Amino acid sequence: MLKTPRNPASPITSLVVGVILISGSVRADKLGEATPGGPLEATASRGVTARDPSTIAREGDTFWCFYTGRGVPTLHSKDLVTWKRGPRVFDKAPEWIAKEVPKNDGVYWAPDLMKVGGQYLLYYSVSSFGAMHSSIGVATNPTLDPKDPAFKWTDHGPVVQSRQGGDFNTIDPSIYLDDDGKLWLSFGSQWSGLKLVELDPKTGKRLKPDQPMTPLAAGQSIEAPWIYKRKGLYYLFLNPLIAFAVQILLALLSAILVLSQKFAVPVDRKRWCDLQS
Repeated sequence: MLKTPRNPASPITSLVVGVILISGSVRADKLGEATPGGPLEATASRGVTARDPSTIAREGDTFWCFYTGRGVPTLHSKDLVTWKRGPRVFDKAPEWIAKEVPKNDGVYWAPDLMKVGGQYLLYYSVSSFGAMHSSIGVATNPTLDPKDPAFKWTDHGPVVQSRQGGDFNTIDPSIYLDDDGKLWLSFGSQWSGLKLVELDPKTGKRLKPDQPMTPLAAGQSIEAPWIYKRKGLYYLFLNPLIAFAVQILLALLSAILVLSQKFAVPVDRKRWCDLQS
């Protein structure tokens, strides 16, 4: 059972451990011959870019990865070394999106998936840059093999939603199936931080929609949760937002500008403003 924090403002409890993991787009350029088990630069595939990649799922002898893009694009591989592009999940936008998230441009963010009870559950974010008006949708498929006659993605609409003026954002979904069979969805970024809700394994929707969401970690500069269990402890991985890095960059830039003026030789000495005074 996934226990919730006693103190909602604390990202660390006896059973939930906060860990910062910095990640982003995965990029592999033209490199040398791939050597499975060798250094990362020698094993990465060439010419493949995946932003916000999902958990990698295996169907038969093929591995699949879903990532941010129009219609939720996919990659597949036989050896986890060489990756090829696969079909998108959606050829056209699910009907509910135009009404629920009208500013979305058809690009769906940070998908995650898991096989539960004989079907794959795929969660994806629908939002627009810098907005809190967001939704996380779910689609199902009995197989990931496009050649299988049963292959078909069926969308089931929004699972959780957020609106302007609230204190959380429903993006960056991550699924966790506990040892007791309970299914959980963690998500969120900025504002009041990361949230957790329990899902119905049969439908993929919230088990108890009327219950409050559980706070996982508080903070305005965190996103993309991922839960992992080892030896009885639950580990919460998350990303610090790039805004923090931008703030540091702006501070450094300001310092450079001040120093450049401080030591520059003025063109017109009569109009010189002595920054040292």
